[in-house]
Amino acid sequence: MEIRRLPDLTLVNKTKIGENVNARSVLLCAFQGISYVLCGRGDGILIIFQLDKITGEIVDTKEVLLGTHPITLHTFSWENAEYVFAASHRPATIYSSDKKLFINELDLGDVNHMCQLNLAAYPDSIAIATRDKLTIGNIDPTQKHRIRTIPLGEFARCICHQTQTSTYGVCTTQNSEMNFVRLLEAETFKVLSAYQLRALESGESIASCLFTGDNKEYYCVGTKSVLPGGEFPYITKGRLLVFSVENGQLQLIFEKETRSGVSSVKAFNGKLLTGWGSLLELYKWTQRELQPECSSQTISNPKHVQTHGNFIFNADDLGFMKLFVYKPAELELEEQAEFPNHDEFTSASSMRSRIAPLGGLVHSDWRSFYFRYVLDVGKSRPKRSLEDKNFIDGDLIESFLDLSMETKESVANDVGISLKKLCETVVELKRLH
Repeated sequence: MEIRRLPDLTLVNKTKIGENVNARSVLLCAFQGISYVLCGRGDGILIIFQLDKITGEIVDTKEVLLGTHPITLHTFSWENAEYVFAASHRPATIYSSDKKLFINELDLGDVNHMCQLNLAAYPDSIAIATRDKLTIGNIDPTQKHRIRTIPLGEFARCICHQTQTSTYGVCTTQNSEMNFVRLLEAETFKVLSAYQLRALESGESIASCLFTGDNKEYYCVGTKSVLPGGEFPYITKGRLLVFSVENGQLQLIFEKETRSGVSSVKAFNGKLLTGWGSLLELYKWTQRELQPECSSQTISNPKHVQTHGNFIFNADDLGFMKLFVYKPAELELEEQAEFPNHDEFTSASSMRSRIAPLGGLVHSDWRSFYFRYVLDVGKSRPKRSLEDKNFIDGDLIESFLDLSMETKESVANDVGISLKKLCETVVELKRLH
């Protein structure tokens, strides 16, 4: 990159921007009286050069990873201040506050180009072009996600939001014997109401449900009761609880005991889908009562349940995964597919011949992670036979690129390497993955 002085184009500075990479966009700009040159590279790296405004010499350089696609830079103004829009598959705005540059990543998807509009019909607006559409609107370029921590003074086991009442329902544990379902106001997080569960009973799952034929939202809670002792406490039974919110107070309007702890409750097509024992069970809401409609057996406790349309995906404690479909005409949950547990995965030998080992790891070690539950003879409770270790979570590593810049810098400091080096390593791992 060259910096030349007008009008005779005298060379002031010449600097490299990297090896085997091109500059896709270069922008000379000033923020709060400080001059900068911004360079967007083809590999998703943004280089920020701070200039001496008298000599034009570079006095500071910083590299920021915005993604892996080429970056193009555009200026725009908002509320009498200047900003830069970095268009890429992870677009961002660049601005200055207290004479420090900040980068605010935007959740806009892949942006090819942008420009500012100065029309009476679109004041303070910008036009954003993507691959298949043009969007006209306005943004707050300095807007940040803000996190607020609310101390509860007790352990929160699960939480859900209810739109109709503007409240949160939270299952909490105050100590090993006292458990509650608490109602919090959504804006102030003030505790409005609390329902104390039975001794040794804890709330395991909670959902806000809008049932067919009833325009009122309800909180549905699944509980379990245990007897303490040993590594695996004995689960005796559970309950399904249905609460309504009346004048800011929780009112228990229905309860039903189950033969085991209720590990999952979900709103599902105007009904309530539950997982307890080794059973997926669907309930309908009739005359303010839960009535069982249909059910299906699982291998063990259906702890992880997800739904999409009429499909239900379940992963249980033993690592078995099943896909069900709800057939409303037949009133049944039909099993569509079953996925074997981790004991039966044998991908190490095939991967060894196709992919070179990463990070100096031998494939026999790299792919050795698996977990297995075995049943002790004469005992009904499972135990883990191997420790979870020696595995690489590629998706988790790649999610580093989606973090805010402050979080990325914090991770780099914890790892003990420069942010630039860490970003380059993650990008390379993502390319291989």
